[in-house]
Amino acid sequence: MSTNQRYLDLVTGPTSEPVTIASLQANEYLKGVDLTDTETAAFFTTDIIPSARQIAEEYMNRKLFTQTWNLTLDAPEGHVFFPFGQLQSISSVKIYNSSNVAVTESSSRYAIKTGDDGQLWINSGSSWATTPRSYNAFVIQFVCGWASVASIPRDIINGIMSLCAFLYYNREDHSLYQNACKLFDKHWTISPGA
Repeated sequence: MSTNQRYLDLVTGPTSEPVTIASLQANEYLKGVDLTDTETAAFFTTDIIPSARQIAEEYMNRKLFTQTWNLTLDAPEGHVFFPFGQLQSISSVKIYNSSNVAVTESSSRYAIKTGDDGQLWINSGSSWATTPRSYNAFVIQFVCGWASVASIPRDIINGIMSLCAFLYYNREDHSLYQNACKLFDKHWTISPGA
């Protein structure tokens, strides 16, 4: 029995966060926190907000804002299903042949489906440009996540703001964390091939 190993590597992370200091100032859980203070704002910007986004992403098994990833696999078996939801595009498909030389596949040979159930498949009547080696033969670079902060569902944004408050206060009461996770539940996605 052969297995089709899948590996994921981050190429380019998000260039901004879905929550800003300005949006946090209106958060009812952070009333009384002076977000105009330079040190406090820097702490939120560099630590709290990115951590809250990453917790949300891991919990929902999706990436929220535009990110570029490499998916490496032995060989596609029919359709390639992409993790993380909100597939925006395929940047490249490289196939390593038995001589370990990468051949960039023409996009005319394959089709893609974008969105939450992102997929790639070889077109009917087409074949790959080279015979792939037996392991880690395909490296597919893809872009995923919502293209703009405004596209991210509001309950996800609210959940991240709740997590920011939880992480800031670090209370023993985990109700804010649990409430944030409830907001993420309906956006959870299954990682194909996992």
